[in-house]
Amino acid sequence: NYKFLVSLSKLQIREQKYILIYGGSDKEWIHQFTKYATAFANDAALKDAKIHIELFCVEKEDKSFLRRFWSGIESLFVTKAHNTVDAVTQEVQKMLSYKNETGWAVLCKGSSVVMSGHGTTILKTVAEFEKWKEVVIKKGFAVTFKEYHQKIVGTTHRCSHLEIPNVAGKLPETIKCSDCPRVMEIFISYK
Repeated sequence: NYKFLVSLSKLQIREQKYILIYGGSDKEWIHQFTKYATAFANDAALKDAKIHIELFCVEKEDKSFLRRFWSGIESLFVTKAHNTVDAVTQEVQKMLSYKNETGWAVLCKGSSVVMSGHGTTILKTVAEFEKWKEVVIKKGFAVTFKEYHQKIVGTTHRCSHLEIPNVAGKLPETIKCSDCPRVMEIFISYK
């Protein structure tokens, strides 16, 4: 569970609503994603199936919120990187790799993270909602969303990259890519 979810409505979390958190450095990407995500969040078939999706764009929040958001992700990464690599560690690593990307999104159900995705693949997933809409009723929203996104990821290859600030504590000597099984190369950058 990410700490930033605390700032979202406690009612949404308590009711186990789906929350689609998104952001990015490209205003046009955010505009496109908002348009497609709003369309499927308001879809009559999903409403009839009692599937409620709330959208939350972190880029529309104030700068201090944005700093706290990414600071929380970085802190969580450093904490998790020393433990056994598991699904949560990989999701945190993916999120950290999206920090300076065009766009990204995280799908949550209540306070649980379902999955996260890079801008190109997640935008295509929401844009092609009509192609996977019918399966939602049979399999459920989270499973269908995740499977369709994975199908799109399978047609593209994108390895993640991380920029980790100088933090107290020792960082791991090696980190595996959260998108493929290879060990990441290490680069140091000063800003």
